[in-house]
Amino acid sequence: MKKFIALFCLLLCSATLMYGQKTRFGQSLPKAKTGVDYPIQLHVSGAHVRSICSNVFNVINTVKCQDMMYVDAIIDGKKIELAGNIEVDYIRFNLPPGDYQARMKTKNPDTTLTTFGQEYELVLADKSLWSGKISGYSE
Repeated sequence: MKKFIALFCLLLCSATLMYGQKTRFGQSLPKAKTGVDYPIQLHVSGAHVRSICSNVFNVINTVKCQDMMYVDAIIDGKKIELAGNIEVDYIRFNLPPGDYQARMKTKNPDTTLTTFGQEYELVLADKSLWSGKISGYSE
């Protein structure tokens, strides 16, 4: 009877793992679509990486850490900081300083260019898109 219960629990646990989220190793950054306008001129002056750690309360208390890319940028003469993902397909990429075309991802009528949490899409040199949210500003 104990063997039957152990086998049943093993099968139950393995069945739930089969339906979990799959990692797609071939997936990369989305590409800029033709016909979509990127009207905002954004100048990136620097990029750095910080770790964000949070406690996950489950059966065992663990700390989950993730690296984020923080980009210092200038939009319309205002200095902002954008926070976004640094890893694509488990490969880190670098965002070099320079001028980029960008657009607001969501357009709310009551938001300005420097509203916290406002999300931007930057068009990189290979026409791929990097998304980042405003996490700070100065001046």
